[in-house]
Amino acid sequence: MNTALQGVKDATTSFTKLDLDPESETGKLAAERAENARKIQAATARKVAERKAREAEEALKKAEEIEAEAEKLAAEALAAKAEEKSEDQA
Repeated sequence: MNTALQGVKDATTSFTKLDLDPESETGKLAAERAENARKIQAATARKVAERKAREAEEALKKAEEIEAEAEKLAAEALAAKAEEKSEDQA
């Protein structure tokens, strides 16, 4: 995903590195494009962060489910072993 974000930055950087008179029409358009480029970069970075946060949350939920299942199986195994032991004593 970093390469996609880097691609957006590279594509928009050319607008911000122009040496134009800021008072000329071309300079004003370049400044507008540069501002739009920064907005695109910010929005892209925000989307990447939101996606990563969502994926991390989903992974954490899955890990908790697996841990709960493991605890349940361990408890069942312990109960079965205890039952087996009590049957052997009887």
